[in-house]
Amino acid sequence: MTDEELSAWIPTGLDRFIAELVAYTGEPEEVIRQRSAPQFAEYFPDGRPAPRHELFVIEAAGVRVGTLWVGPHPIRPHTPEDAWLYNISIDEHARRRGHAREALRLAETQLSGRGVTTLWFNVFASNSAARALYRVSGYDEISVTMAKGLASPGAGR
Repeated sequence: MTDEELSAWIPTGLDRFIAELVAYTGEPEEVIRQRSAPQFAEYFPDGRPAPRHELFVIEAAGVRVGTLWVGPHPIRPHTPEDAWLYNISIDEHARRRGHAREALRLAETQLSGRGVTTLWFNVFASNSAARALYRVSGYDEISVTMAKGLASPGAGR
């Protein structure tokens, strides 16, 4: 990503991340923003990616079709053999054409060349298109988090 693309991506990337969490978790936007903004500031100090964080513009035939962000594992940031896929986003007009699969393959090749042995990420269970992409790309589901909304005491009385 160029400096210009990066400075445009950071605020929109944060807003998109917050919107996805609101949609998938139902948590209030202000709660998610309060939790996420400091994390983004840590990952992009002074508007630049922190060490080992990389953002890429995905192009097809010279036309932008999306973005990809990889970096150190958030729980094990000092473990160089682990990397984290923070985001892959294909622009609406370019979806379902293999761009995400090819971008993943290229990222895997680049990371592997640097000694990374495992690429990790989270995906929401309800995001069936992404989960299908990852399965086809050779990723295994290794953890499932489950939740159930409970009625508050006294509800319905």
